[in-house]
Amino acid sequence: MMPDYLLDTNVIIEILRDNSRVLTHMQVVVGAMAVVNNAVLVTDNLKHFQDVTGLQLENWVRP
Repeated sequence: MMPDYLLDTNVIIEILRDNSRVLTHMQVVVGAMAVVNNAVLVTDNLKHFQDVTGLQLENWVRP
């Protein structure tokens, strides 16, 4: 069985960072919560989250 991990937001930022965009701490927390809970993140800010592996996104403002 694989252990559960609790990652500091700075570690998550480094994992999710790419060369063109840096997520804020709150975006990282919200995105990470959605991924670990297999939840869909509903946001009007799809471009900030689109490259996060495993993150399901929906935009209810501009469907």
